[in-house]
Amino acid sequence: MITFIKAALRFDSPLVIVVVLAVVVVWWWRRPSSRGPRRLLTAYLAILFLAATPIGSNVLVGSLAHGLTRVTSREQARGADAVVVLGGGVQTVKTSDVVLSQLGTIASLRILEAARVYKLIGARVMIVSGGIADERLELRPEAEQMATALVASIIREPFARFSTPTISGSSLS
Repeated sequence: MITFIKAALRFDSPLVIVVVLAVVVVWWWRRPSSRGPRRLLTAYLAILFLAATPIGSNVLVGSLAHGLTRVTSREQARGADAVVVLGGGVQTVKTSDVVLSQLGTIASLRILEAARVYKLIGARVMIVSGGIADERLELRPEAEQMATALVASIIREPFARFSTPTISGSSLS
């Protein structure tokens, strides 16, 4: 149920689009001279446009990333000796009896950046996070997949230096 609500209540989901359009149609039908439906439809389309274009996404990301800089030296890390990598999602493909999941682009980019910082600052430990958001489609926690990717293909350090929390579920649930 939680998974359905998280997927259905996004402003770009088909359910929300149909509900907004139905509200606009009923409102215009009941009060043809009202300016409200036109304003609602214009605002909704503007939000969709901004979220779907690079201009809008850059505005949203810019407000979050303002003032952040990339760590380029050990001194900039200010004595930090751990790297924390947050989950970024997995891509899942399913047939009737086989499920295949792999790390998504965002998670992969986070792994590459974490490996760079890990080597740069000589970190003693790396913590990766991410659970199972949908038990029907994900067989292993995302943190386990990320740790495996870090160990096997990027860092090649002993697995004992990595920590994967054993908390089930998603941080969004």
